Amino acid sequence: MSDILTKSPYLIESTAGTTAQIDVWIGEGLTTGSTPTYTMQSTVLNGSAVFDIAPIIDDYFTGSFDGSYSPGQTLDVLWRETTILGDVFTSGSGIPLKAYEGYGYFNEGSNPDLQGKEILLSTSLIYTVEGENVNIPVKGTTGIATVFNSDSTVLFSPYYTEYIEYFTTASLPQGEIGAKTVSNTFNTFNDRVIGSGSTVEAKGCIGGLCLLSEGTGSADYYTVKHIPCSIQTPTRVTFLNKNGAYEDIWFQGTSKERLNTKEETFRARIGTGNTYDTNVHQYQSLRKTGRQSVTLVSGYYPQAYNEAFEQLMVSGKVWVHYEGNIAPALIKTSDLAIKTSLVDKLISYTIEFELAYDKINNVR
Repeated sequence: MSDILTKSPYLIESTAGTTAQIDVWIGEGLTTGSTPTYTMQSTVLNGSAVFDIAPIIDDYFTGSFDGSYSPGQTLDVLWRETTILGDVFTSGSGIPLKAYEGYGYFNEGSNPDLQGKEILLSTSLIYTVEGENVNIPVKGTTGIATVFNSDSTVLFSPYYTEYIEYFTTASLPQGEIGAKTVSNTFNTFNDRVIGSGSTVEAKGCIGGLCLLSEGTGSADYYTVKHIPCSIQTPTRVTFLNKNGAYEDIWFQGTSKERLNTKEETFRARIGTGNTYDTNVHQYQSLRKTGRQSVTLVSGYYPQAYNEAFEQLMVSGKVWVHYEGNIAPALIKTSDLAIKTSLVDKLISYTIEFELAYDKINNVR
């Protein structure tokens, strides 16, 4: 089944007939015999009509995250092309898609997807604070994606094949984890690698974990690093990354809080007869609101981690783990100079997050 990343256009071209129609079904248990969720029509001009179905699918994703990293974040989609020439309607077969709330870059071309990706992180570096959970998004497939430690003990096997599922652990040691191609069910790490026609590479498991996932290609390794203790309490920021999965970045430096207020006032009539009360406001507040923001300093990261910060900056769904809550936030910083180790030596970023709600509860 092909993928669709709904934050980028997904273009379908129809070249036959005088009118083209695209039917789209969104949900579960989809068949072309049911009523479509959407129907789109366009006149075929100069032998071509182009439809973009990504925006209508993207509207079906919710913006809620409660910190549980539950399996999900995908939608089942089915689309069918119908060409119309006079009174003749010719319908093709339904084409299934798995939708992810991700996007592609310009240089990746049209209709980007996640084919060949199993671990849905932005970089091959995984940073963790000792004692805190690490959450690694794994793409659900019909194959095998199992996490082992160095003595072949199975630590994690995804249950779902149709969702993004998270390997969550608070005891991830420093070292390497690897994505390795396998195609059969075995009991140990060594058996799986040998059974896939490969040889055992010791470096992939010493001092760390090994992640095996069914697919094609050579092994991909991910480096796990622990953030050293400091006098500052690290802050976890969760964002929806390029692959449509939740990813965490730890901000290790000093944080600053700010409260920005706005007020509407009016001039009141406070006189009674020929006198007035000098303790009453002549200018009174009609409506006053406040928005909190927090400025976080990332601490030092290697240049290879820049991609994570770039994806954070363009993410429309961000949550700051703030004062014991999972606070939805908007990134107020709009300009981030990307640093390099050659020019800047030590790489650290300062980003301001504005909490995405008013201080005073005014939800109606």
